[in-house]
Amino acid sequence: MKKRIVAVVISIVLALGVSGCGGGNSSNKTLYEQGLEVISLMEEMASSDTYLKIYSVSSEIQDIMRTAGEGDFSEPKAIYRVATSEETLLGLAEITGSEAPEGLSDTLKDYVQSRMNGAIINQINAMGGATTLAAANICTGGKTFVSDELTEDVIYLYTYESAVPVAISFAVGEDGAVSATGNFILYEGFNVDTEQEIKDFFEEFSVKVEAITK
Repeated sequence: MKKRIVAVVISIVLALGVSGCGGGNSSNKTLYEQGLEVISLMEEMASSDTYLKIYSVSSEIQDIMRTAGEGDFSEPKAIYRVATSEETLLGLAEITGSEAPEGLSDTLKDYVQSRMNGAIINQINAMGGATTLAAANICTGGKTFVSDELTEDVIYLYTYESAVPVAISFAVGEDGAVSATGNFILYEGFNVDTEQEIKDFFEEFSVKVEAITK
């Protein structure tokens, strides 16, 4: 049992390390299109028995991701822009039962703020339990590219008729660099049938949600 727990932890660490893979390149592709490329990579991860067995020895985790990979990701039903605010860090601290961010130094607070989008998505998957969170993390995909379209960190939420939602977290870097990290949202209590349901769910996170066009 201990070996399995250790293996799951290692798989999560490896997956997080892989999430930033992808060379930087200048492109005329929109953020929406860049997100679709990350989703395509994630779909391949979830559909590959070889990949899943490399990153997890748990048959339960493998089965969760195989099921997710069987979804139809060919055409999003809707896309939403999820933007954090100054209150988001306070809201996340309250949800997780951690100390208020006032206890952090300015340097550490800035670092935490820069990773806020990923923390929100992980918190959602964690609502489904440790196994759900571990499954989502082994199929985290990512890439880096150059774009002048992004001015602040943001999440694009892609929803589908017959597939689990996918969150792509875009982070602004130096000299126009952008990193995109994708996560499947596997928590079954996350309802994305309507824009209002999504807004209601994210209300406690103090974020702004708006539908966007492709």
